Amino acid sequence: MAHVEAECPLTVPSPEARRRAEEFARRMAERFALDWEWEGDTLRFTASSGAARGVRGHLAIGGDSVQVRLDVPLLLRPLRGTLEAKASALLNDTFGQARTRVPAG
Repeated sequence: MAHVEAECPLTVPSPEARRRAEEFARRMAERFALDWEWEGDTLRFTASSGAARGVRGHLAIGGDSVQVRLDVPLLLRPLRGTLEAKASALLNDTFGQARTRVPAG
């Protein structure tokens, strides 16, 4: 499975960060047919249908940053760049100053 990670500094109070995280999740759900739910301060999501089927991940609010991780199945690896760009752009639009990291492996 391929991974995509992005993060940005947390510059707003936690309640505002949660509101923005839900905005991020709704926008990702519209584009990629994601289902999502909160688990503590982590918003977990999965794509059970559509072009991104099999993608799962989370958005974690903690400390001084917001982190997003997408796990992309091997069959969708060609979409990795598209998913990375969309997730990073949405994170940047939602929280600002997103930085994308593509882990080795």
